[in-house]
Amino acid sequence: MTLDEIQQWEIDFAKRKGVPQDYETALNFAVLKLSEETGEVCRGILKEDWANVQEECFDVLSFLCKITYLMQEFHGAEKWSDVCADKIALVEKRAKMDPKTHRMQKTATELADEKNE
Repeated sequence: MTLDEIQQWEIDFAKRKGVPQDYETALNFAVLKLSEETGEVCRGILKEDWANVQEECFDVLSFLCKITYLMQEFHGAEKWSDVCADKIALVEKRAKMDPKTHRMQKTATELADEKNE
């Protein structure tokens, strides 16, 4: 499943469950549930209940999807999957810094391209 598909599933599921869809109620509910589910992830880790940790991680992801949907719908925020892609690119760029020289290291693709020239 993609982030977009999980986000759409969460929207549809919340409507079927009768969760209020007005901004303030939906956001408050999602933030509270996100906090609860994050605690359940931590509890699962402490108890070494690895299967439950994965299930609770899905719950965390679904409420993150709900919150990002609300930001898109009510505040015109960028699509979350695009934000994630941009963030991954930024993190990758930062990770290419050589700690000794503080200069960008070349990526495997750049090194391969140089070999092929």
